[in-house]
Amino acid sequence: MARMKKTTRIAFDAVLSIMLVFEMFIQYTGDFLHEVVGFAFFATIVAHLLFSRTWMSSTVKAARTGKLPTRRRFKAVIGIALGVCMLLLGVSSAAISQILASFGFSMAGSYLVWKALHTFSSYALCILVVVHLTSHWASLASTLRIEYNPARRQAIGFGVKGVATLGAVALGVSGMQSLSVQQATAQSLAAATEEKEALEQEAAQQQPSVADRPYREDDQVVQEQKRQEERARKRKRQRAADENAASSQDADMQQDQAAEQYEKPADEGYSEQYSEENSWYEEEIASDSYAAGICTLCRKNCSLSAPQCDKPYEFGLL
Repeated sequence: MARMKKTTRIAFDAVLSIMLVFEMFIQYTGDFLHEVVGFAFFATIVAHLLFSRTWMSSTVKAARTGKLPTRRRFKAVIGIALGVCMLLLGVSSAAISQILASFGFSMAGSYLVWKALHTFSSYALCILVVVHLTSHWASLASTLRIEYNPARRQAIGFGVKGVATLGAVALGVSGMQSLSVQQATAQSLAAATEEKEALEQEAAQQQPSVADRPYREDDQVVQEQKRQEERARKRKRQRAADENAASSQDADMQQDQAAEQYEKPADEGYSEQYSEENSWYEEEIASDSYAAGICTLCRKNCSLSAPQCDKPYEFGLL
C-alpha cells in the first residue's frame, strides 16, 4: 500500500514535470493551449500538496522542537520558495489570462508588469523544481528501482547535482534574456507612445487657426465656416422678415381702429343733424303729398302711386 502510494506520488510528480516543460514552449503551443495546460498544472499542484501533507506536517513539528536535520531544513526552504513562486505565478497568470478576460475578469495594474512577474516566477519555479528533484534523487532512484552501486552514491550525487546546476544556470540565463526582451519591448512601446504624443502636440501647435489659414476651396475647415456664416445670415434675414410682418400687422390694426373711431362719430352726427333740421320739412312734404297724391320732391311731380325714383321712400311718403 505504501509502495503504491509512493508510486502514485512519483507519477504525479512526473506529470507535473512534463506539464512544466510543456508550458515553457509557449511560442510553439500558443496562448490558448498554454493557459489550458496551466489550469491543469495548478490543479495537479493541489494533488501534489495533498500527497505531501504528511511530510510537511512532520517537518513543521521537527522545526518547532529544533530537531530538524540540515538536509531536511534545506528541503523545507526549497519547498517554501516553491510555494511563493507558485503563488506569484498563479496571480500573474490570472492577471494576464485571455480566457479569464473573455469572461470579464480583470486585475488592476499594468499588463507589462504582470507579464514580467509571470516570466520571472515561471523561470524561478523551473530552477527550484530542478533543485527540488535533485535533492530527492535517491528516493526517486529507489522508487523507480534504478540500480546503482551504493559505494558510488556520493559520486553519483555529485554528478546529479552538477547536471542540475548546469540546468539551473541555463534556465536562469534564458529567463534573464526573456526579461531583457520584454523590457526592451516595453521601452520601445513607451518610446513610440511618447514620440506619437510629441508629434501630435507639435502638429497641434503648428496648425494655423482658421483666421490665419490660407483660403482653399477644398479646405474642410473653411467650408464649414462658410456654411455656418450662411446659416447665420439666413436666420438674420428670417428674423428681419418676421419683425417686418409683425410691424405691418400692427400698423394695419391701428389703421382699422382709427377708421372705426373716425366713421362712427361722423355717422352719428349726420343722423342727428338730419333728424333735427329736416324733420319739419318731411312732415310738411308728407302732408302736402298725401293731400294731392303727387310727389313734390323733384320737378317730375310723379304720382305717388307710380313713383319714378326712390325719394318718396327716403322721405317717408311711401
